[in-house]
Amino acid sequence: MTLYTRKYIVGSKMGHRKYIKEFSKLLIDEQQHNIMALVGNGFDIQVLNFLNKNIKTSYYDFYNFLVWQKIDDSNILFNQMKSMKNKYEKDPEINHNLQNWSDFESGIISIFNDRWVRYSDLEDSLEELRSYFSIFLNEVVTPEVNNNLGKHAQENSLANNTFQKFLGDLSDDDIVKCEFSKKTDHYNLYNWQIFNFNFTSLLDNYMYLDRKQFNPEPHKTVDTNYLFYPNPRSVGDTRDMGNNGDTIWSSYIISNVVHPHGYQNIPKSMLFGVNSQEQIYSAGSRRLNSFIKPYWAQNDLKYSHLFEDTDLYIIFGMSLGITDQWWWRKIVDSLETSESELILYNYCHSASEVLQETVKEHFMKASGWVGEDTRKSRIMDKIYVVNFDNNTPRFAFSMTPYSEA
Repeated sequence: MTLYTRKYIVGSKMGHRKYIKEFSKLLIDEQQHNIMALVGNGFDIQVLNFLNKNIKTSYYDFYNFLVWQKIDDSNILFNQMKSMKNKYEKDPEINHNLQNWSDFESGIISIFNDRWVRYSDLEDSLEELRSYFSIFLNEVVTPEVNNNLGKHAQENSLANNTFQKFLGDLSDDDIVKCEFSKKTDHYNLYNWQIFNFNFTSLLDNYMYLDRKQFNPEPHKTVDTNYLFYPNPRSVGDTRDMGNNGDTIWSSYIISNVVHPHGYQNIPKSMLFGVNSQEQIYSAGSRRLNSFIKPYWAQNDLKYSHLFEDTDLYIIFGMSLGITDQWWWRKIVDSLETSESELILYNYCHSASEVLQETVKEHFMKASGWVGEDTRKSRIMDKIYVVNFDNNTPRFAFSMTPYSEA
């Protein structure tokens, strides 16, 4: 058992808040669909690329920023970053990992497990990098950047495209196979819990339902406030799907964005670290809790109950590193024990060359799940991979409206 595990009363069920009493057409719990979206640094990099910013929020750009700032070479973590950078630049096959923040956090694991290090020295190094990273983010993600993003998202209804039509990103086979769309109907509520694993507010800005995209009470005779498209691209036989591209459900929406690892304007809130004490097995002090993200984020207390009744998980822009294994394992356990499903967006240089099964296997490995092949196959059967590159049209989390992509 890891240090962050929390025991719950057997038989207790919490889950998401129920809104059945809040809306007149919401009569039974089954009309509420709970969607959990987990979004990482790939989203921020996409935004900054679109806005033609030379400096991104990548691991590599932050390293160059530290060099420019002439950070003290005695910083243990900076030296680890330098070592990893030299290693990656010598191997073209893994050079893309310079974009992944999971590599930085994996460096903490390497420091603990490869050599002896004093806790106080590592903590001081981490605090120094946290301070520099806050400065770095405020120079990259400026108010001007956020204003430009907000204006673009509003003018092109990008939040609406994501909330309303994300199912259109699935392949033809997967959208027919996906059970989620078949459970939708008129007067359903789509309850979005969005976890922003970035420290910036770019995603918050992008997903905000502004006055141009949303009206909480648009009608006089009914209190529905949103439209949902269960089959945006009109895929499949309507006898099997029950709907087509012309089907639009009069619905309700609730959305909430949470930063489980902190926020750039509150530097001391920003969490860097590992998933569990088992990942830094060479040391056994409780003081090492400082480097365990689920411990400080209080994952079990704040978020664990949400996995009990989530219907659909969406992962976008995440590197699926082992330092966020708490989240991946919770999702896998949910897929195995409930009717939930997962849409996993996978960015690649050529979307047609990556096998969906390879992506699924990588996710299962990142979760740390171990079990029989038949059980594993049933879990993977509920995962829908959306491979995309810079030229792939998308409804969700895109910087370009689908019709113009």
